This record gives sequence, C-alpha cells and structure tokens, in this order.
Amino acid sequence: MPEGTERGSAAIGVRGMKIYLAGGMRTLTPGSGGLQDTVDTVSSYDVVTGRWETLPSLPQARDHVGGAVVGNTFYVLGGRDRGQVNVRDTVYAFDFRDRRWTERAPMPTARGGIASALVGTTIYTFGGEGNPAEGSNSVFAENEAYDTTRDRWQRLTPMAVPRHGTAAVAVGSTIDIPGGGTAGGGSPVDVNDAYRPWRR
Repeated sequence: MPEGTERGSAAIGVRGMKIYLAGGMRTLTPGSGGLQDTVDTVSSYDVVTGRWETLPSLPQARDHVGGAVVGNTFYVLGGRDRGQVNVRDTVYAFDFRDRRWTERAPMPTARGGIASALVGTTIYTFGGEGNPAEGSNSVFAENEAYDTTRDRWQRLTPMAVPRHGTAAVAVGSTIDIPGGGTAGGGSPVDVNDAYRPWRR
C-alpha cells in the first residue's frame, strides 16, 4: 500500500478487477484513553496492473466498518470513530460513475465490528460491538438487512451466538459467519454459523 495509506479494519468491496478499501484505523493503543486513529481514506487496488489509486475520502472517518459493492455503488455501513463505544449508524454510498459519496438510510442499530455479506441486491449485517446494554459484554446479536434498491432496512432473527470482529461471506444464497469474539476486545470462539435469508 502507498505510504500514508497503511491501515487495518477498513470496509472492503470488489468491482471487476479492483479491490476497494474505505476508512480504517492506523493506530490502536490499548487501554483507557489509548489512541485510536480512525481515518477517512479510500483506496483501490488493481489486481491486474498492481497499482493503487486514492479516491475521494469518506464523508466522515470510520473503522471496523462493513462494506459491499452492488452494481456501480460501494456501500460503507456502520462502524466506529475513535473508540469501541463510538459506534455509528451511517450508510455511505460511493457512485463509481460520478465518483461522489452520498448518505443513505441509517442502520436501525449503530454498531462497529460488524460482519457484512451480499446476497442479490441486499446487504446483510451481523453482530458487532459497542453494545451498552447490561449483560451484553459490549456485543450485539443484531442481524439487519439493507435493501439497496429501496434504501430500506429490515430487522431479522438475531444471531444465535452474538459476536463481533468476524467476517461473513455469501456462497450462493447461504451466508457463513466463522469465528469472532463474544466480549468486547476479545474472547474468540470457534462457532461457524450459516444463515439462509430465504428461511426467515
């Protein structure tokens, strides 16, 4: 990655032969008051030419955020800004044609550290961190779907095992969600869930 754009915990998406990254974190100092340097950087990597390109920045910095590409649009969902409890419900959409960001309908539940996967034109978001509810261990069980064609959200059956810091991938119409943590900042587990949207 070009100097100055190195980071982790970015949203990721794929379009054609390019990989897109939005936001992320450059610095994480553990402990109370530790620095968490969230960025608004957006980059693309061409897997054929091996070249990086810097794109227009996010409207606001985000890390531990969900992402997906649907047609000509890169969606960046939720995430956090400089801290595990500073979770956001924003949905930003980047149009590849005019290279501009717009804001879409917000998530029902603000959360960071989510897993996201695309089935058709719907983006599914699972779990996350920053839950203030007593007994939650700071982790969400939420499963919410975003219909990109209607700009609408729907709450679905929560996760059987609430987790954060995992990933989700769709194979056909089934979404697999392996691993993750069951408490804020850690507690990794070997759970591997499969979610089938057509069995709501």
